[in-house]
Amino acid sequence: VEVVSVQSAPRTLQVLSHGEAMAARHVQLVAEVSARVIWVAPELEAGDFVTSGAPLVRFDTTDYELAEASAEARLAQTQAALQLEEAEAEIARADWAEHGDGPPPALVAREPQLARAQADVRATQASLDAARRDLARCEVRAPFDARVESRAITVASFVAPGQGLCQLADSAAAEVMVPVRLSELAYLDLSLGQDPRPLAVRLQAEVAGQDAVWQGQVVRTGASLDPRNRMASLVVRVDGPYSGAVALVPGTFVQATVEGRTVASLHSIPRSALRDDGTVLILDAKSLLEIRAVTVFQRTGNEVLIDSGLRDGDRLITTPLVTIVPGMPLRTSTEG
Repeated sequence: VEVVSVQSAPRTLQVLSHGEAMAARHVQLVAEVSARVIWVAPELEAGDFVTSGAPLVRFDTTDYELAEASAEARLAQTQAALQLEEAEAEIARADWAEHGDGPPPALVAREPQLARAQADVRATQASLDAARRDLARCEVRAPFDARVESRAITVASFVAPGQGLCQLADSAAAEVMVPVRLSELAYLDLSLGQDPRPLAVRLQAEVAGQDAVWQGQVVRTGASLDPRNRMASLVVRVDGPYSGAVALVPGTFVQATVEGRTVASLHSIPRSALRDDGTVLILDAKSLLEIRAVTVFQRTGNEVLIDSGLRDGDRLITTPLVTIVPGMPLRTSTEG
C-alpha cells in the first residue's frame, strides 16, 4: 500500500462558491423639464464610459431663460413696492408720534400692507429660484463614473418630465452575490443581521481561454435567505473592475473563494482516503491495518480537514483496498 504521514498545522478555512458579477449601482437618468434635445455627448453610446460630472444631454433653454428674466423683473417690482411700503409706514408712524397718543394702530402703521409686500417679495423670489432650477436642469450630467447601458433619446427629440434618457451602470465598483450554506457561516465567523468583518475573496473566471483573477471583499450579507434553497448571500465588492488586465464586466460568472477564520490545529487528508462510514485506514507501528474513526471538520474540493481521530506521524493508507480485515499485515510500496 501507499501511505502518507499526517501532520497537524494551522489552517485558514476557505469556503468555495460561485456568483454572477453585476454593477454596484444602476441609475436611469430622466428629464425633469419639457424641452427639445439640442446636444447629446458623443460618448453617450451603449458600452462607452462617462466620468462623474460630465455633461451628457443639453436641452433648448430659450423658454427657461425667458422665464428667468420674467421672474427677475417681477422680483424687482415687488422689492420696489416693499421699499415704498416701508417708507410710507415710517411716515405714518412719525405722524402718529406727533399727533397721536400711545402706540399707533396696526392699520395706521400700515402693518398689513407691509406684510403683503414682504409676502410678494418672498413669492417672486421663490418663482425666480424655480426658474433658475429649471434652467439648470436643461443640462444633464453623469452622477458618477459609469458605463452606458442604453440611450433612449437623440438630437431633436422632445422630452417631457419623467421621460427616460439613458441607463448607466457604475464602473468604479462591481458586486457579486455569493451564496453559502448556513453551516458554512461557522467557517467564516459570520452572523446574519450583523455587519461582517472584511473578508478577502478571490474571484476567478475563464475569459478568452485564460484564467482571470480579481480580488474583492465581503461588505455585507443579504437581507434574507434565498427562498429556493435557504442559503445566505454574501455581497462581495470589487473596486476598479475595469482597471485590470481583464475587465470584470456585468454578467461574468465567477468562482469565489472566501477566506474564513484560522484554526490552530487540523489534519489535512486526501478526500479519497475518507471512507463512507467516516473512518480511515492506518498502518500502525507493527505494519498492521487499523480502522480508525475520525471527526470531519470541513470537506473541500480535494481534501478533508480532520480535527480529531488522527495523531501526528500516523501513516494514512491512500491505496484503495478491496478486502479489509483489521490487523491484517501490510507493507508499503517503498518496502517492495
